[in-house]
Amino acid sequence: MAMVTARTEPHWHALWFDTRCDNLPITPSMSLTDIQSIIERLEGGGTDISQPLLWATDNRVPADAVVIITDNETWANCEPVHVVLDRYRNTVGVNAALIIVATTATHYSVADPNDTRSLNIAGFDAFAPLIIHDFAAGRLPQRPTETGDEEAVWDA
Repeated sequence: MAMVTARTEPHWHALWFDTRCDNLPITPSMSLTDIQSIIERLEGGGTDISQPLLWATDNRVPADAVVIITDNETWANCEPVHVVLDRYRNTVGVNAALIIVATTATHYSVADPNDTRSLNIAGFDAFAPLIIHDFAAGRLPQRPTETGDEEAVWDA
């Protein structure tokens, strides 16, 4: 996913995190083998899914979207992710989307289900990058109508 983003988006940051967060030194021209070699050298620790948002807040990085790829196994957070997201939005002055891409289909997500700028995705397929791009760009599914129509329709 980082390779797709690096090769298709003009402005992006790739980060790695555990209980801290830092830049993932990849470039659009790297191969999958190159990136795998970098990732294999990273030391892992606990899991705090709010770390990318804390990093973006501390570095005042204005983002259209923060995409977090996770198994939703987070246990080292000091505060809920939606609280950190609200602080990031207020501090940086952007209404960034939060997109949680879960590598496991669990009944749990760190995203606030009432936040219209948050999206949960379970798993990957060929359409995942397009869905992420469209959601970040503000092309959201329509809310159910007062007539009870529950079908979500994507804006083109």
